[in-house]
Amino acid sequence: MIYIARKRYEKILEVLRHRQPSIALLAENLQDPHNLSAIARTCDAIGLMHLWTISYNRDSLEIRNGIAQGAGKWLEMKSFEELNDVHSEAKKRDMQLVCTNFSDRAVDYRSIDYTKPTLIMMGQEGWGASEKAQEIADHHVLIPMMGMVQSRNVSVASALLLYEVQRQRMQAGMYNSSLLEENYYKELLFRYCAPKIAQHYKKQNLAIPDIEEVLKLVEEEELDGNHFDGRDQQRIKGRKRNTFDPNS
Repeated sequence: MIYIARKRYEKILEVLRHRQPSIALLAENLQDPHNLSAIARTCDAIGLMHLWTISYNRDSLEIRNGIAQGAGKWLEMKSFEELNDVHSEAKKRDMQLVCTNFSDRAVDYRSIDYTKPTLIMMGQEGWGASEKAQEIADHHVLIPMMGMVQSRNVSVASALLLYEVQRQRMQAGMYNSSLLEENYYKELLFRYCAPKIAQHYKKQNLAIPDIEEVLKLVEEEELDGNHFDGRDQQRIKGRKRNTFDPNS
């Protein structure tokens, strides 16, 4: 059996109910891994699932847990080689492409309808969006600035856009019930409840079990030590919490 604290399980169900599969954010060639980590934390906070990256500096793709507070493991991370691949993927998902950029056609970021499937493209620190990103974008947006400085840190700018996404979608009732396809929901539930076991199932190409048949809810006081995410070393009544025997 898989053992998990009841409170933890209820939190996971709440998180899955709020996930927004039709929104993605692209971090294009960021150089500071702290920025990517901060962006990941905001993505998770607003229910965004898909964080995509393009980078020529592989170190910048690293999620720093001290900054992200473990948010990276709850996201669907995907790395692309070039923007043409990003464009193709976004269009397969019927997404509008929104690029932050100071241009003649840029509009206030709050004027875009983010209830539509959307990819938000954030450019590199200092240089902003690449020419190719500007070219493929359906919309250019800017964040109004009233001071002498004409730009914001990329992680701060991302947070402003993402919370506008959340605001619009909350008003539209898009957080009231799960938007996830049923099989994908079951896969994520299994992964969130028992990440190491789910990883083993994926490596062995095994069918995902019905989580309700293999899950045992327990109260927090029954667990030995602090409870995080069902790691193998945490035990309950002498048994490894993530040990799973299909016949048990």
